[in-house]
Amino acid sequence: MLNTKKQNFINQAALVIYLAVFGFVFLSAFVLNSIFSYSISIQIVLMACILGIASVLLLGYTKYKEIILKKRYLILAAVTTSTFLIQLIIGLNTVPHPMYDHGKVFFGAEYWANGQTGEEFAVYDNYLHHYPQQTAQFLILQALFRIAGFFGITSYYTVACVAGHILFAVMTASAFFYLERVVSSDCALFFLLLESIFLPIYFQSSVSYTDTFSVWAIPCTLLLADMAVKSRSMPKKLMLGGVCGGLLAVGTQIKVTAVIVAVALVIQCLVNMN
Repeated sequence: MLNTKKQNFINQAALVIYLAVFGFVFLSAFVLNSIFSYSISIQIVLMACILGIASVLLLGYTKYKEIILKKRYLILAAVTTSTFLIQLIIGLNTVPHPMYDHGKVFFGAEYWANGQTGEEFAVYDNYLHHYPQQTAQFLILQALFRIAGFFGITSYYTVACVAGHILFAVMTASAFFYLERVVSSDCALFFLLLESIFLPIYFQSSVSYTDTFSVWAIPCTLLLADMAVKSRSMPKKLMLGGVCGGLLAVGTQIKVTAVIVAVALVIQCLVNMN
């Protein structure tokens, strides 16, 4: 295991890197942005409101910490359920039209699920041959659409939308349990707070594209990897490791950036070697 001095150095280095990346992204999106048009004053007011809400919740947490910790799993269920319902309401009332790459994958899956694989599918077939990294997302969507069609459901947008919401719920639960196991219950609850006030999360899950359908991959992989490492049973280690690898492979096929967790796990193993 890492000694305290080395662990503190890694933690501090990670914090510096995170702050540098966050500062760059914030500066690029908020100050140097030349693509989207919005009122900076309104954005500042919104951020101030969100930070104010977060501060009030944190003060309440410090006052009622013992009670909240005892009810943390109920809080997890409440946050996950309420987030799912808000995402569903927003998704069903906004109905964004799939465009560009998302449109090619979505409508291609719709054609394929309906058995339209002739000339009308040619443009989507060419797209998948040109961008093979989209194949996994295409296969998942067409499978969902086929299952929905078997039960007489024809609103494929709703099917994809609900699937995205469910995957976000899986992400929330797996991230919570991972943070609780590896860091602390306080950190896990703080994650729920951050997720609740992160407004884009209520809109993103309605977009049935690779970012949404791979959102579960990293937290699930980390959770299963930690469970495998800490298990005292070799058969259980092998089973959890196999499931972890399989899920990571699927997640990477959907969104290649999910492979970054494999790099992180390898680094962790190297720095923990005696």
